[in-house]
Amino acid sequence: MKFKNINSMLFLVAALTAGHAAAQSTHFSGWSAALGGSVVDGNLKINELNQGQAGNLGRTKIVATFDVGYSLPLNDQWALGMGATYDLSESRILDVVLLNGKVKNHSSLYLQPTLLLTPNTAAFAKVGYHSAVLVGEGGLFSQNGGFSESIHGTGLGLGLKSYINNDVFVQFEVLSTKFKSKAVSLGDALTPAKASMTSMNVSLGYQFN
Repeated sequence: MKFKNINSMLFLVAALTAGHAAAQSTHFSGWSAALGGSVVDGNLKINELNQGQAGNLGRTKIVATFDVGYSLPLNDQWALGMGATYDLSESRILDVVLLNGKVKNHSSLYLQPTLLLTPNTAAFAKVGYHSAVLVGEGGLFSQNGGFSESIHGTGLGLGLKSYINNDVFVQFEVLSTKFKSKAVSLGDALTPAKASMTSMNVSLGYQFN
């Protein structure tokens, strides 16, 4: 009799746990859109700046971002997100007397493995392909008007996503983006330049259930 009661209790707990886990996985599913702000610490490394010395010069700026994504539940603990982002404003990554550098039209495509922690909160990692336009202007370009070059790279991030209610969520993310080196026109010569950005983003989003 006791074994029968224990088995019944175990079955009930298992059923409730399965239902709870399923509720978690379906909560983090479907299409979503988010609008946020990022504090971007940008850096531009120029190889032959100052008579052959490499220069690492940076600038921090707040940038508005837009994110649209789709999340697919994999099981009761994991979901896989995918989506795209676009910066609604430019990132100033270099600001010195004779040279200004900025990243414009920054966008990304990403995959986002997501681990459900509670029915309303999840932790995620992110890997993405990033593209942008690297722009240089200032006194060093008084003769040729500066440069504007397309750049590409990868981004890696970690974050938390938590629902305020069934539809609205907040998200915090730290992201490191590194672009491949690009030959740019610095004065009268071409020289390699490499942009990178570290950003902290807070966004408010809506889940289309």
